[in-house]
Amino acid sequence: MVLAMEEPSMTGDLRGTAFHEAGHSVVGLVLGFELDYVTIGPDSKGVLGLSWFAEVDFFNESTGAPVASPTTFERAIKKTLAGVLSQTRAASVKSDVHGSEDRQHVEILLVGIPGLRAEKEARLASLTAETETLVAFCWPGIETLAALLLERSRLSGTEVETELSTFLQSTRKTISSGSTEGAGTP
Repeated sequence: MVLAMEEPSMTGDLRGTAFHEAGHSVVGLVLGFELDYVTIGPDSKGVLGLSWFAEVDFFNESTGAPVASPTTFERAIKKTLAGVLSQTRAASVKSDVHGSEDRQHVEILLVGIPGLRAEKEARLASLTAETETLVAFCWPGIETLAALLLERSRLSGTEVETELSTFLQSTRKTISSGSTEGAGTP
C-alpha cells in the first residue's frame, strides 16, 4: 500500500483549511518529505484542501507487511497530525476542526512501528506531543503558507519551497542538530 496524500478537509471555513493544509505541508517538508502541491480549493466533489506528497512505499503491495523504517512511519504520523494541530492552534474560536480521515491515516501508519500494539495509545500520545512542539517551532512557516494559500488557493511544492526557502533551511538545520526538544529528527 502506498500512502502519499494528507487526506482532504471536508466542509469548513477556508481559513481553517488553509492552516490545516499548511501544517501538513510545512511539517512534511521540514521532516524530509517531498511536497508535490497543496491546495485549499474544492475538488469536483466540493472537498476542501489537499496536501499531496511524493509517494513513499510504507507497505509491501503483495503482503501488506511494513517496508519503511519505524522512523519513516513516525515522521509520516507527525506530518499527518500536524494538519489538525495547526488548524486547532489557528482557531481563535472553537471551529469545525477537520481530521477524521487524518486519524484513520495515523491508525494505518501506526501498524508499521514494531512492537507498538501493546503501547499504541501511549506512543500516539507521545507522537502527538512531539508534533505539537514541532508545529509550534514551525509556526512562522505555517502562518506564511496559510496566508499564501488564502491568496492563491494552490501552490506547487516548488513554489512552497521557494517562498519558504530561508525558513525551511534554518528549521531543518535546527531540527537535524537536535536542538529543538520534542521536535524529533527527520
